[in-house]
Amino acid sequence: MEVAEIVNMVVGNSHPQSKKVLMPQERSGSPTKPPLVKTNLTPDEIMADYLDWSDMEFMVKVLSDFQKNQTDWEQVRRKIPDPLLEKWTKVLANCRDNGFIAPKIKNMKIVWKQIRGNNWAVDKCSLCPNSFVSGRCMGGGKMKMIDGDFKNFFKPCWEGR
Repeated sequence: MEVAEIVNMVVGNSHPQSKKVLMPQERSGSPTKPPLVKTNLTPDEIMADYLDWSDMEFMVKVLSDFQKNQTDWEQVRRKIPDPLLEKWTKVLANCRDNGFIAPKIKNMKIVWKQIRGNNWAVDKCSLCPNSFVSGRCMGGGKMKMIDGDFKNFFKPCWEGR
């Protein structure tokens, strides 16, 4: 029987009750889309730069509790000491810059999702949570008309104003 073949469902008195189209299922397995961001460092390398062994154990415990209990992040965040929270913030930012997000615990290890998609240029502005349109962007500059054409003089926040 073909996958897209229409099958008549016959019930009891031999009258067709409904028609059903069989569709192929999506394949699971390795992702087919390439990473959107060129990765300079892996999450393990980034975490090793900022966190020592005890910090890693503590973050695994905190994230594991967060996953299991599905509580509000603010409640979980209060359990993290301020110096470790500053380190974790840097880890998250560097991982995001390298295309890794959404840390979670799997087999008592911190694993990350990688940002994947179509082949198009991605830079730090594309990954920034502060939107230019909403006015939260920290970059500066304006569009200026030069020789009858608008030129973009936008300077990203990481280059300074």
